[in-house]
Amino acid sequence: MTVRAVGKARAKGEPISAVCLCGAVVIETDAPVFWAWHDHSEASRRAHGAAYATYAGCWKSKVRLTRGQDVLARFDDVARRQVRTFCSRCGTESFSPSLPIEKRSIPRRN
Repeated sequence: MTVRAVGKARAKGEPISAVCLCGAVVIETDAPVFWAWHDHSEASRRAHGAAYATYAGCWKSKVRLTRGQDVLARFDDVARRQVRTFCSRCGTESFSPSLPIEKRSIPRRN
């Protein structure tokens, strides 16, 4: 997902929009997000084609899928007990439902 208006200061509760590469999937969350990290796991390196993936985390109640429910696809990696959700048109990873139910991880792109 590509976060729009990167670097712009936001008021608490002001929505942050993220859109996939083709524009079919749009999600929103409210500022501020509460955690961020770099995932260096083999699964993330393979899925992203990079040395690591950066994620921003927020509460499930703050995440809204505003467009693209019909184009979301899911990959269940049984061996790693992970689930990846992505746009079926362009392949951009969407939020990660594999964390505990009250939390969501949103891929962060530059």
